[in-house]
Order: sequence, then C-alpha cells, then structure tokens
Amino acid sequence: MELNEIQALIARAAHELWCLRMREQEWRYGSVYDEAKRLHDALVPFENLGRDDRLEALRAVDGLALVEQLPRELIYDRGPERQFTAAEMRVGLRVSWAKDVADPKADPAGEFGSVESWEIDPATGEVLEVRVRWDDGELSEHVASACELRRVKP
Repeated sequence: MELNEIQALIARAAHELWCLRMREQEWRYGSVYDEAKRLHDALVPFENLGRDDRLEALRAVDGLALVEQLPRELIYDRGPERQFTAAEMRVGLRVSWAKDVADPKADPAGEFGSVESWEIDPATGEVLEVRVRWDDGELSEHVASACELRRVKP
C-alpha cells in the first residue's frame, strides 16, 4: 500500500470519528450548515464529502504527522517483561521481578514465584491483577499494566 493510500485511510477514519462526536453532540446532517439547528453538511460518509472537505481531512492528517507518529505508538512487545495476556494466564505460570522494579526487595536474579490467580476485565479481556505465590511462601498482588513481573522458563 502506498503512503497516499494510507493517508487517505487515516483521513477517512478521522472523519468517521468526527462524525461520531458530532452526532454525540446532537448534530444532524443538513444540506446547508446551520449552527442554531445543529445541522452540518459534512455529516456524510467520507466518499460523499466535497473536494475541499476531503482535502481538509488529508491536510489535518498530514499536519499532525500521523503517518509518522502512529507507527511509533505501536509496540507489539514480545519480550518477557511485556504485559500479561489473558490467553497465557494459568495457575503455576513461573514469574520473577522485572529488571527495573523499584521495589527494594526485588531481586530479578533470584526471586521466583508462580501465578496463583488473576483478574480479567470482562469488557476488554485485559489482565488487571496478578496474584503471585513466591517460592518463600509470600503472596503478593500486582497490577498487570505496571509490568513489574516477567515470565521465566520453568
């Protein structure tokens, strides 16, 4: 896919988000813009926008440098310290402290434990909290998004 095609896709998505926001604010389509009646002639699918409005959406995408910025926001982390996923959670999953945890007792080289239980957000499927039983018998709770735990090979 060419860069121009990608910019057009982003502009289309931005326009759809704009339409959603406008409708949430009780704006409706009108053939003529009327602020008092909350009518807007651009509340149409992207392909039905006039040339000037399509160009405005493309200029906004270009001006915000979204084509350069968006790929930097995607990480697709695969390392052992990435956030835990619901698919990999299981009782007995071996973990240790992540390397950069600011916990004074954290010793990434020598303290190991096993996942005992976890909580998952039913709306998103994201792991919220992980409970670990450490090899010394201590039980601790960890916010999954803090990435303070790392996976270790059994």
